[in-house]
Amino acid sequence: MKFEFQNKNGSLSEALGPGMKPNNNVLTMSDSFDTVKSIYQRNGSYFNDYMVEYVSGLLQHSYSKQKDVTVANRKLYNSWDMVKVNANIQQAEKKGTDFKNIIDQLYSVATHYCQSRKLTAYKAGGENWARQLIERYSNNQVLDELISSFKVQESLRPGSSFEMAMRKVYNTINKVRALNISSGSRINENVLQEFERTLAGSVYTGLAMNTSWGHQSEKYTVLANRSNFDDVVTFLKTQSGNQRNFWNTFFNQHSPDKFWQDLNYTGPDMNLKMFTLQDGEARQRILRKYPDLARATVSVAPTAFSGVVPANATESFLSVFALLLGVGNFTWLTATDREELSNPISLMGLGVAFIDTGLNLIQLGKFLDKVTMFIYGNGGSIIDSIAINMGKFSQFLSNLSAKGTHLKNVVERQIATKMFLATQDIARVINICFVGLAVLGAALAAYSMYQAAMGGDVGDIIFAAINMFVATMALGISIGVVMGFAIAGPLGIIIAVIGIVVAIAQWIYESLKKAPISIDPIARYTQEYIRPRGLEYEDLGSYLCRVLGRNGNMVCALDAKTMNTDWTNVKNILDHNKPIYHQAGALVTSPRNSRIYNFADIKKPGYGNISTFFDTGATTPISGWQPEYELTTCDHAVESNTRYSRKTAAIFIARAGYFQPHAYLTSNLENAPTSSNDLVNKLNLEPGDYPMDVVAINDLEETMFLIFTTRHIYQVRDGDVRRIISNFVGQPNAPITSSLTALALGTNVNLIYRLSGVDAPKTRYHYLLTRDNNGDYTSMTLLRTINSPMSSESPIVGRLFNKVGELVSRMDFMYHDGKSGYARYGAIMNNTGGASLSLHNGVEFQVPDNGFLSFYKNVFIPR
Repeated sequence: MKFEFQNKNGSLSEALGPGMKPNNNVLTMSDSFDTVKSIYQRNGSYFNDYMVEYVSGLLQHSYSKQKDVTVANRKLYNSWDMVKVNANIQQAEKKGTDFKNIIDQLYSVATHYCQSRKLTAYKAGGENWARQLIERYSNNQVLDELISSFKVQESLRPGSSFEMAMRKVYNTINKVRALNISSGSRINENVLQEFERTLAGSVYTGLAMNTSWGHQSEKYTVLANRSNFDDVVTFLKTQSGNQRNFWNTFFNQHSPDKFWQDLNYTGPDMNLKMFTLQDGEARQRILRKYPDLARATVSVAPTAFSGVVPANATESFLSVFALLLGVGNFTWLTATDREELSNPISLMGLGVAFIDTGLNLIQLGKFLDKVTMFIYGNGGSIIDSIAINMGKFSQFLSNLSAKGTHLKNVVERQIATKMFLATQDIARVINICFVGLAVLGAALAAYSMYQAAMGGDVGDIIFAAINMFVATMALGISIGVVMGFAIAGPLGIIIAVIGIVVAIAQWIYESLKKAPISIDPIARYTQEYIRPRGLEYEDLGSYLCRVLGRNGNMVCALDAKTMNTDWTNVKNILDHNKPIYHQAGALVTSPRNSRIYNFADIKKPGYGNISTFFDTGATTPISGWQPEYELTTCDHAVESNTRYSRKTAAIFIARAGYFQPHAYLTSNLENAPTSSNDLVNKLNLEPGDYPMDVVAINDLEETMFLIFTTRHIYQVRDGDVRRIISNFVGQPNAPITSSLTALALGTNVNLIYRLSGVDAPKTRYHYLLTRDNNGDYTSMTLLRTINSPMSSESPIVGRLFNKVGELVSRMDFMYHDGKSGYARYGAIMNNTGGASLSLHNGVEFQVPDNGFLSFYKNVFIPR
């Protein structure tokens, strides 16, 4: 892109300094079959069409690291709509095949400069060598050995069996891709995708076969899932090809109930509790009780699943049974709602793996392909069920990685602990094995990007799944061990070449590194490229924030477009000697009457006009205001107005001195909180639980609020109060006592919080709450994590901008990182106006020591 920009505008490229100069050494790189410059020339239309977006990203990245930037240049940089820029890039990379082809071609050239050029010698016969690798990994014995090498129960230190198996999967996939590209991509894409699904299925199945047999009394273990067991029995009796006669005879002689009871028997001759599904001792115990399961359909008894094995092997039908049992339970635990009737075995289409098996009991390659397709589809049209499976699987991995290493009782960690016997540090299992699974997930889900880009609900779910896979990767502290490399540089460059062996990812990053780009000519770039392309942020209004300036505390306007932090030269109110705007949640605007209210002093609140706030403040007394006598401070105040303002209600969270706050429901913001409208009895809070924040949702058919306590989420719908989500953190007795912010953007509610406790990570979790079919806020989805301490109690604000003229609907957020950094990120809404689950990064910048204290999250002053 730098080369394209230099060709289009050499003078501006030069003015931006050496950081924007293309690397000619990269352009001339060649593997004797192709060159980087040829790839550029063949794909000229892509580089031309998206040059502005990519170059803007490069400029912004450099800007985000610089601190000594003039106010004028900072306002220009901040005026770029990087959310739209990044959304455009995402669309370009996810629709069609242009971006993928470019990356594949660059990857093929890059392999020439890695691993002592070992792969280059095979490129002349690339198609033949690639097909040989594909053929090798369709062999049952090879796949059997690969599955067996994912040993979760062993040490997961560097060089472990699990790490080496993961490397083998990645390297094999990448070798086949590179060899095929060098031969002109003669192997059909569908063949390649099936091959890659098979190898991915080996990882998934390897984890499944490492799970414990457990016991019916131990929730989440294989032998606690009777419904899955029954589904496997039914499958074997009806869909197992030429094995059906055996299984029907077996279950006629040994009833499923008796077989189930014997597997759960805890006497010394069985007692499978502490064994994994692939443990040899466990299988011997079962075979002593049921010797028929050692038989095979051929004269040579196979090992795990293959027919070509040593003659002294003793396992066969039992291996097939254990395979189905393990994959069924693992999938039920990680990719469904874990309801009794949601067992996946009957839905996977595994019967094809039992047809035309030859000397084998099962076509293992077909089996693994079908297992992967159940979650990720086949790369073609995505049906609703696949999108849902992908979404649930990604949500499981995301929740597990986000919280499982810190909270012992979140359900995902409980599942992982039970599955893998907890014989070692479960945190390492999460950070290595499950994060490794997420890396594969991001790559496999990418096959569905084009379908997702077509839009609609399915597209939103797929994009959300991809985002969560990527977020999970970012959370994995040991991802380098899984992938076999150390991450260097932005995660984006790793994602862009997802699946590429590390050396190449690092090589690309190092090749692109440059000196900081010059700030000075940015006005020219904005004028010539940003504005004509429609990439300038809309001039919509200002947030309010509290800062410590040269003259003391101030309430300042923070322009949503320019994010100008030159506090002495923006609109402000000095609030120092006797501060009256000291509660960040108690300053609130009302769309009902265009007023701004200040309830910080609950005894003497005031109001003013939004348009004249910086001239007159919010100091006009509210007539007839008589709050409960003991109340001294209001922490939060919000107002909900129904469509066309037919009905209004307000909620105050207020307290007496240092006592815990109460929530009060009144008819509007001018109706004071008293004991008669205290919600204490309706909320029926547990000891030690109290309200932390509240949001009001507007423009519905009824008034609506969500109250967030330290543990739970309560909904107040047209005056009806009920707990809507219990233990929103994911486990009981893990209260959030600080660092929680809730924002209502249209009908979408956003919850951002950090776990409590001295050892809690600095990570902030950003969740989206949406309504179910009954109109209740029961759906809670993790959107992203923010690795920032955000030290203030009100560090983040957000706003929904509805579609007006050329302006598309958006959700935008802005936060202060607790040190010197500011950031804006957001989402483009979908065509139906519903919530988008694809958040994009926006502008980031540094302003050292500028006195930011907090945002007033319930205020926005429109232009």
